[in-house]
Amino acid sequence: MKTGAFMKISASALLLSGCSVNGFGTVDYDVYESDGAIIERLEAAGFHLDTQRDTFSLSFGWYASTRIFEKDCLGQAPSLRDLPPELNFRTLHGVGMFANATELEFALGISERFRLRPIDGQTSGFRKIAFAPENPNQTKFETNEEHNCGRRF
Repeated sequence: MKTGAFMKISASALLLSGCSVNGFGTVDYDVYESDGAIIERLEAAGFHLDTQRDTFSLSFGWYASTRIFEKDCLGQAPSLRDLPPELNFRTLHGVGMFANATELEFALGISERFRLRPIDGQTSGFRKIAFAPENPNQTKFETNEEHNCGRRF
């Protein structure tokens, strides 16, 4: 058997063996603190279904999501899942479908998405986020906005 064919079969078998739903299953899930931020990092291989935070996503392949939350908001919500992320960065290598109240997206191949939480038009202030996808643990978050923390709870 040729090496290329063996690699394709091996990669397919690995992807088929993985399955996860909402962060449970064959995933690598971490939550940790950084300078002014809480970082939620999830990586999943194979089939992944996510139905949290007013979104729906279905992917097959390798999926990674990094969400950055304001550290000061952590004590004001019942859980991290009740806070809207200040920053959401997603990478997909494979096939995926993503939907929320305002968007519908289909992806094939390699896809990356970077999204910031919109600033409320009735307030003034700034948010400063230093983020590198390859080193999310070095994220820095700073704001002078009142800590309304997205008030969804």
